[in-house]
Amino acid sequence: MLIVAGTRRSPKIEAVRLAAQDLELPNAAVVGCDVSSGVSDQPFGFNSTLEGAKNRSERALKANLTARIAVGMEGGLFLHEGQWFDVGIVVATDRQGRQVMAESERVEVPKSVIDLVIKDDVDLSTALGSVFGVDTVLTRDCTGYLTNGRLPVVELYRVAARSAMSLLNPKP
Repeated sequence: MLIVAGTRRSPKIEAVRLAAQDLELPNAAVVGCDVSSGVSDQPFGFNSTLEGAKNRSERALKANLTARIAVGMEGGLFLHEGQWFDVGIVVATDRQGRQVMAESERVEVPKSVIDLVIKDDVDLSTALGSVFGVDTVLTRDCTGYLTNGRLPVVELYRVAARSAMSLLNPKP
């Protein structure tokens, strides 16, 4: 079974591969596909982040005609009771047109970082680098940095991808 991830980012592709392994799909092969999210580089709020994940999933499935499932992932910033959180949304789509959405754990983002994201119109990785002097731009592992390595982006998306794909009930 071929599964296509709507991204070229290796941590997210690995997250989908591990999710397929968790679901005991031993013959599953996962490939990445460079598709546009159709939303800003740093989405704000649920609707924009969900739209990006849906677009990635649908576009990846159209781009790879042999895949049975496509998984789109989009990270966004959500405001809840005065505090900002980084959240990943995952959408899995199959050839029957079914779509399932899952959300990752929420990771709190410091106000100083959010202020820079808003003021300079940069993504979370760039803002983290500026505020803390770290290079998360290459790894794009903001949650890993914010949690001192305890919740790397691979694990964040692995759980959400597993949840979304399991609800499609794929068979090996």
